[in-house]
Amino acid sequence: MNHIKISLLAWSMVLGQLVSAQGIQFEHGPFQETLDKAGKEGKLVFLDAYTTWCGPCKLLAKNTFPDSAVGAFFNKHFVAAKIDMEKGEGLDIAQRYGVNVYPTLIFTDAKGDIVHRAAGYFLPPAFLVLAEKALNPVTQLATLQKRYTAGERDQAFLLSFLNALAEAYDPQTGIIANKYLATQKDFGTDINMEIIARHVEDPTSPAFRYMVEHQEDFDKKYSKPNVDARIQGIFDQYIAANPGITLPEIDKLIRTAFPEDADLKASLFTMSWYRNHEDVPGFLAAAASHYEKYPTDDPDELNETAWIFYKNTDNKEYLQLAAKWAEKSIQINESFYNTDTAASLYAKLDEKKKAIKFAERAIELAAQSGDDASQTKALLESLK
Repeated sequence: MNHIKISLLAWSMVLGQLVSAQGIQFEHGPFQETLDKAGKEGKLVFLDAYTTWCGPCKLLAKNTFPDSAVGAFFNKHFVAAKIDMEKGEGLDIAQRYGVNVYPTLIFTDAKGDIVHRAAGYFLPPAFLVLAEKALNPVTQLATLQKRYTAGERDQAFLLSFLNALAEAYDPQTGIIANKYLATQKDFGTDINMEIIARHVEDPTSPAFRYMVEHQEDFDKKYSKPNVDARIQGIFDQYIAANPGITLPEIDKLIRTAFPEDADLKASLFTMSWYRNHEDVPGFLAAAASHYEKYPTDDPDELNETAWIFYKNTDNKEYLQLAAKWAEKSIQINESFYNTDTAASLYAKLDEKKKAIKFAERAIELAAQSGDDASQTKALLESLK
């Protein structure tokens, strides 16, 4: 009988090792059952908030969750759930926990209150470090948030809080980055440059201006294309987040963010701003000014702008400008479209000979390219 007991105990240990070797053991019932089980076992809950289309979610499921060390640690300390945020109760859970990045990795107590969270793909070693942070009340994001809310602002704490927020893709990250950087006298240290490059979001901040003014130093660390893209991204996100911003304010920001080619970027943005706001007179004036200062050799850009002028103005001065752009487009790369634009513009200018010449040529080109020239033929008939 003792032999049987010993054999059963040994078999139980083997089964336990096999379960751990299989990685994280996820619950499959309703989330409330997972919470209840965690309460009974005195554990935290780990929730993998995923979607079926998410690439990093699939990598976690393939490379990290099945890892034996990950399985042993998580099965000992957590009750785990894996829920699709776009199906069933996942829809309510996503709303409850503000899930909008995938995968979001949530750690809760048995009541369902978040103690820690992160987002993105983690290899097994980093995932185990994340789990340890979630278990430690000192490093839990919820604890850090309480300390911040209570008014703690010293440099070491802010840095810890910032790192936890960044790992969670929390929207507060940029704000806390600025708070931390405000405690710094030297933005040029490795850690401060890293924070500026990764987390600063406000183009009006001293840290952003430092990055622009010392871009060569940032280029050496992160490469010029990456730094250029970062600066452009900060600018674009700020404009999108402030729809009431005025053109003079935007012009000031452009001169801060892009000092080397500020005039060109300001001119381009002014055109774009008027076009996006459907301000036709503003766009026409801005485009006329822009292409006088900054001529382009892009035939498609020339033709598109000329066509916009044709459709939206009867001003002869503007139409003559547009006709020049259309002819330049033809010289660079003749096609049915730019010759048709030229024909239409000259017709509107009552310059029939030119209009007929370009219309006839457009029809010839359409026959070669297979484009529909029916409207051009109708224009030609009206000119004769």
